[in-house]
Amino acid sequence: MNANSNWIGQNAADWNESFIDNLNYKHADADGNGTVDILDLFPLAAHWGSVHNFKDTEDQFDDNSVKNGVQLYVQVDTFTTGSQVQLPVILDNSDTENVEVYGVAFSINYDQEKVTANTANIIVDDSWLGTENDDMITISKDFWSAGRIDVALSRTDGQNVTGQGKICALDIIIEDVIFASLSEQDSAQGAELVDIEFTIDNIRLINQLGEEIPVGATTTTSKVQDLNTSITPVSETTFEVYPNPVADYVKIDLDQLSNADIDIIDMNGRIVTSVPAYNSNTKINVTDLYSGVYIIQIRDGAATYISKFIKK
Repeated sequence: MNANSNWIGQNAADWNESFIDNLNYKHADADGNGTVDILDLFPLAAHWGSVHNFKDTEDQFDDNSVKNGVQLYVQVDTFTTGSQVQLPVILDNSDTENVEVYGVAFSINYDQEKVTANTANIIVDDSWLGTENDDMITISKDFWSAGRIDVALSRTDGQNVTGQGKICALDIIIEDVIFASLSEQDSAQGAELVDIEFTIDNIRLINQLGEEIPVGATTTTSKVQDLNTSITPVSETTFEVYPNPVADYVKIDLDQLSNADIDIIDMNGRIVTSVPAYNSNTKINVTDLYSGVYIIQIRDGAATYISKFIKK
């Protein structure tokens, strides 16, 4: 029978080897070409979430309730409404020694009311676990309506690695209307921060033999700041920012704000530079900043003003 990638039962002769749970290696050959390789990711992505009736799906995953030892979590941060953020996903085995890792799969759960629809994805940089498309393959799929993104990373060279720290990053865009849904009580109290929680479940951490490594998940909570209420826009006549775009030094003409403090804020809401304004014309070195859009925030006593510039 000629194999294809349709979600139907297809006969195949057993291979000579099996996984540690006795599942034959042929089942990893998702496209049926006789080789387990990166091409098998395409039918996996196409049929993600499809199930057969051979096993109760409710029993496929443990509750990941390990309290000590290896832990998996999304690193916390504070960012602003409307911003695009990358949150590191951390595998922490600092409480254990010489944990040999080959692959990991898991789901990250998030509040879809606070994440812009269909913007969640996984960013994989070089890490202690491996290099994508060199000695590691990755796959992920977002289910925004369910508030979940599924992720899997696996080495391909047959060698375990030891280490800890970042293995990938959750890339999302924060909704810019979060604070419109705050209760009247919260609004009256001037709430400027809301929580966004990230939980991880469905975790499978294995070594090269396919043996499972006990792993727990730590729930983390980041903060979202309302950019529209925390700083106040003003007309362009209050101060001038030039050149814009800028490559090295941004200049700020402050008019009547010569005693102000100046902050440069990235689109994640982090203050990357803060300087006092010694006179009405201030020059700030932005050479080391990454390319992108930045906010200039002028603090003059109780008043706060903003403008934007683009770093080349």
